[in-house]
Amino acid sequence: MGVGKKVEIGTSVGLIRKNRKSVFRAILSPATCLLTSIFLLLLTGCSPKQQLPGTADSKVLFTVHDSSYDDRGSGTYVYPISLEERDGIFDLKSLTVRDLGSLFEFEVVFLRPLDREGIDGERYQKGWVHQLIDIYLDLDGIPGSGHTFSLPGRNVVFSRDEAWDKVIVLTPGPSRVIEDHLTNLSEQRILFESRNDVLVPDDLFIKTFSLVARVSKAKIGPMPRTPGVQVCILGYEPDHLSRRGMLNSEVLRFATEVSFGGGTEAQGESNILDILAPDRKSQYEVLSAYRSGPYDRENVHPILPLIYPKSKQNEPKFRRKSTNRGKKATKPLIDDRYMLPAESTK
Repeated sequence: MGVGKKVEIGTSVGLIRKNRKSVFRAILSPATCLLTSIFLLLLTGCSPKQQLPGTADSKVLFTVHDSSYDDRGSGTYVYPISLEERDGIFDLKSLTVRDLGSLFEFEVVFLRPLDREGIDGERYQKGWVHQLIDIYLDLDGIPGSGHTFSLPGRNVVFSRDEAWDKVIVLTPGPSRVIEDHLTNLSEQRILFESRNDVLVPDDLFIKTFSLVARVSKAKIGPMPRTPGVQVCILGYEPDHLSRRGMLNSEVLRFATEVSFGGGTEAQGESNILDILAPDRKSQYEVLSAYRSGPYDRENVHPILPLIYPKSKQNEPKFRRKSTNRGKKATKPLIDDRYMLPAESTK
């Protein structure tokens, strides 16, 4: 082999080695960056949860706790047959409200884990399947200011002393379903006129036992030191959109595979399974104070009191007069509204 050939071969080998090093550098460079990033992440103790926007400066405004094992509405409601083994999934434990700077965060905690998939394998857009939640807020504390009606199908009302200003609805399905219903399809003028006070957030995620929703402060407005708040837990029914309901399950006389039982099947009683209440007896008394019959005009819905976390409960005056709080009392006295003719209650 000549000298020229040796030089050629040596040059080729050198080029191959050089190119091989370049290839290795190209391969190792991203891997090295990834390993370095992981090392720094572990070193600083950061986690994805801590890096979520708005969580660094979060401040708990208040937490309201609810009694356990009271997800029975007025005390007689029973779960659908298909959910008998899931007892407790509608049982509200607490509501926590946080200030995240430009957002308010609402965390609703349940007694049992949230199901991501239904009995028949159904799944919904936001990641859970069974619960529909309303969070009513009294933000100005002014008697007579705000709304005294509830959303369709809830079958409760509010005192004028504790009228709500905003309601946040947490639904497993698309937010636009409610928004479109309020804007275009609702038969009730009062719903159309108050549609901007019904907030259906998309900024929502689930944990094992809780739902966490974030709403812009621009949509809610200032949060007072002592707001009024109430949470309503209902069953979710995606096909129920009418004058008498908005995505809520109904409580029938007898439970079926998909419907709750223990009710009267008339429209006076509530379809609510659980609310924020100091104890189950208080909840049962509140949701049992109704008159229900075949004619809507004669129905009298339960009046839902709000809870004021940092002050004594502001109970409406007429409820002080119409509810027996004595130790020997086993049930509330007849509500004053029951003594009035049906037409005068409107």
